Amino acid sequence: YAGAMHMMKDGWIVPTYPNSHYLIFREDSYLGHFFINDATPESPVFKEDLKQFLVNDAIKQVRLDFIDDDQLHSFDMNTNIAFELYPYGDDFYSISGVCEGFISGIFKSNFDIHTQLPNHASIILEESFETDLGSVELITLDADLGTGENYSGTYKTYYAYLKVTDQEGYLLNYTMYDELLSTKLEFIAMLKSIRKRELEPCEKVALKNIVVSSNEGIDIVLKEGYFTNDEEFWNATGPKWVGQFEAHVKKGEEVIITPLNPLWFMEDLFFYAPEFKLDLNDYNKDGLLDFALSQYAAVNIDFYMLFTILEDGTVIRTPFDVDDILGRTTRDNNPHLTVENNQIVSTWYDNTAVLYYKDYYEWDGEKYLHIKREELE
Repeated sequence: YAGAMHMMKDGWIVPTYPNSHYLIFREDSYLGHFFINDATPESPVFKEDLKQFLVNDAIKQVRLDFIDDDQLHSFDMNTNIAFELYPYGDDFYSISGVCEGFISGIFKSNFDIHTQLPNHASIILEESFETDLGSVELITLDADLGTGENYSGTYKTYYAYLKVTDQEGYLLNYTMYDELLSTKLEFIAMLKSIRKRELEPCEKVALKNIVVSSNEGIDIVLKEGYFTNDEEFWNATGPKWVGQFEAHVKKGEEVIITPLNPLWFMEDLFFYAPEFKLDLNDYNKDGLLDFALSQYAAVNIDFYMLFTILEDGTVIRTPFDVDDILGRTTRDNNPHLTVENNQIVSTWYDNTAVLYYKDYYEWDGEKYLHIKREELE
């Protein structure tokens, strides 16, 4: 019937128009086919249809062709942008060493990607798809370049949340500061090709600006350091963050930053991974919030420390008449402090004496005093 097929010179009936059915290959990889009439590969109409084909049909392929302006460019993902996803990280790189974007580990259930989007950008499109590693939520945003001598206008930026399990996911941000479809395709191709590599025992992955704990506008941040899956045979074995830590307190639009290492008088601190909850309490009833953190001291003993958040957002070490509060070992980085009769109580075990002790601390208006130690059966 007319418009659906034609007869070739040698008598074969072909169910297409002449020069209208195209098979798309990338080297030896077949991507698919599409039909277009009355348009040659050099025409804008053909290029636009090919773009849509790549977006809708060929995006699942390992290799893709990308169209930039009026030229067709080959982009081999296998040699240019395949990368490994570590359990924790910040920037992600192509194997050629070029920084491609920002990535951060998220370890919580019911994560909402919308809470992580920039303020000065508007959502254009929300999409979702599956990868071999997990499900992806992808958001396209229209962002403002601002105004300057060499730049102005808007660009597209992309945020994706890759959910591996209910307790493990990764937030990725990617942009080339342009509005090209090829940039989005490139990012989707990255997400499709992503693979996760488990760390070797005690391998160190350098990190910066990783939030390891958060509660009510207060973050504990690894400013600079590393993640390691410590498998040495000792009492603090296991995955942990190590390095320089800060307390970030949000005061309106401002963030007040206090380095924590100097308050401990330690060059490096470490906290067990993954992300842990920061408990807040007003222990001495002075109207200021306090929080406690712990550091490994010895077998069965941690050093506990109490911190106070001042009205201006600065974090200080809560004054005690002892250098450290002794407490039992905790793997969740949260000291097991209780309050009895307005006194802070800490329990710990002495290996040499083979005894449990209970220490009591009382606030005198300026500092906590160690008023009593009990032996426990």
